[in-house]
Amino acid sequence: MKVKKYVAKDIKEAMIQVRNELGKDAIIIHTRKIRKKGLKGILGKAEIEILAAIEEGTDEKPEKKPEEKPKEAVIDINRMQRDKMKSQHEFEVLNDEINDLKAMLKNVLNKVDDVNEPMSEESLDAVCKNMIENDVAKPIVYSLSNRVKTKYEGITGDGYKKKLKEEIGINLGVPYSIENTAGQKICVLVGPTGVGKTTTLSKIAARLTLVENKSVALITADTFRIAAVDQLKTYAEILGIPLTVIYENYEIEKAIQKYRDKDVILIDTAGRNHKDVELIQDINFLIENIDDPDIFLVLSMTTSYKNLVSIINSYKFLSDYKLIFTKLDESSSLGNILNIKMMTGKELSYTTFGQSVPDDIEVADIGKITNKIIGGLDEGSSN
Repeated sequence: MKVKKYVAKDIKEAMIQVRNELGKDAIIIHTRKIRKKGLKGILGKAEIEILAAIEEGTDEKPEKKPEEKPKEAVIDINRMQRDKMKSQHEFEVLNDEINDLKAMLKNVLNKVDDVNEPMSEESLDAVCKNMIENDVAKPIVYSLSNRVKTKYEGITGDGYKKKLKEEIGINLGVPYSIENTAGQKICVLVGPTGVGKTTTLSKIAARLTLVENKSVALITADTFRIAAVDQLKTYAEILGIPLTVIYENYEIEKAIQKYRDKDVILIDTAGRNHKDVELIQDINFLIENIDDPDIFLVLSMTTSYKNLVSIINSYKFLSDYKLIFTKLDESSSLGNILNIKMMTGKELSYTTFGQSVPDDIEVADIGKITNKIIGGLDEGSSN
C-alpha cells in the first residue's frame, strides 16, 4: 500500500492533489486542520492535512478472464462504496470547516475566555504584552497588531507603537456628545445597578447647563430607590432646572410634553439586575413612548469583561445606543473600553472618573485611552 500526506489551503485543493497523484481509487485515511507556527499563524487561515493511501499496482489493468467476472463485479461494488464514502467524508469535512469558521467569526470577541487556539507569549512583542496586561482581549490584540504589520511591512519600535496607537484610535472612533447636536435631544440612561447612572446624569445636566448654557429638564423613572430621587431633586434645585418624577412608564409622554421648550431632556431609569426578565419589558415600554430618543448604556470600569459581555447581551433588545463608561478612577486598566467598543460597534460617548459634579466627566478622550492601553507614550492623566 502506498501512503502519502498532502497539505493544502482547503479541502477542495487537497482532494485535487490526491486525485491527480493517486487517482480516484485513493482512500482517505485521516484529515485534520493545521496552523502555521508563530504569530501570523495564530490568526491566519487553517490549512488542511490529508493522509491518503492506494493499493500498489492499482493502475495496472487486470487480465480479463471469464471466471473472474464475479470478482470484478464485487470490486466494482467496492469502488462505488469507497467513492460514496469519500464523497460523504469530503462533505462532512467541508461542512465542519464552514461551521468552525462561522463559530469563530461569531464568538471571537465575546468568547475570549474560551479561545482554544494556542497563543505563544514568546511570539508577542512588548506592546502587545502590555495591551494584554491592560485587559485588552487577546484576539483584539493579535488582530490590531497583525493589521499594522501587514499595512506597514517591516515596521518596528516607536514607529510600530505609534501606528498601533492610531489603529486603536480608529477602532475607538469619534465619541458622541450631546452638546454638539442640533435640535431638542431626549436622552435616556439605562444600565445595571451600581454603575452610577444617576450621578452620571447629574454630571451631564450640570455640564450642559453651566458650561454649554443649554436649557435642561430632568425626568426620573427610578422610584425604586428613594435616595436616587432625592439626589436628583438636590441637583435640580442647585442647577435651577425642573424635575419630574414618574411612577408608571405610560406617564413619560405627558412628562416630555411639559418640556418641549427645553434643549435637552435627560431621563433616568431604574437600575436592575441585568438578568431580570422584567427589565426588557419596562425599558421597552418606556422607550416605545419616546419619539426618537438617544439611549446611553452606562457601564462601570470596575465590572469584569465576562460580566460586561453578559450585560451587553441582556440589552440586545435595544437596536441602538451609545456607551458611557464610569469609575475610570477606580480601575487600573482601560482595555475593556476597546473590547466593548469593538464587540458592540456602538459609539463611545462620555467617561466619568470621580464623584465631583460637574468636573469628573468628559467626552471620551481617545488619546488618553489609547495611551493608557498601550503605555509609554506620554500618557498624561487618564483621569
